[in-house]
Amino acid sequence: MRKIVLSLTIIFMLVFVTTAASLNIKLEKENVSKNIVLNNPPDRPTVTGPTSGKAGTSYRYTAVTTDPEGDKIFYYFNWGDGNEMCTNLVNSGQSVDVSHT
Repeated sequence: MRKIVLSLTIIFMLVFVTTAASLNIKLEKENVSKNIVLNNPPDRPTVTGPTSGKAGTSYRYTAVTTDPEGDKIFYYFNWGDGNEMCTNLVNSGQSVDVSHT
């Protein structure tokens, strides 16, 4: 089986090289330029609200930050108790109020 596979590979390479040469195929270099736009992350948000509390009590938090390019942002909260939430997109610099129980 190995001899057959090796023979087929050699035959394929021979046919491909011969065909490419007979068709006079040329590969030419082409210069391509691309504009790369840097996208910096938003600044570290400021979050205000209680840092501890009682289970079952609802607490309110406010978060605000800006994006250097003025892109819209969203806030992701991992409350550390198995609950997470993500806000809708808001404008850079716009504060968001969220609650957690």
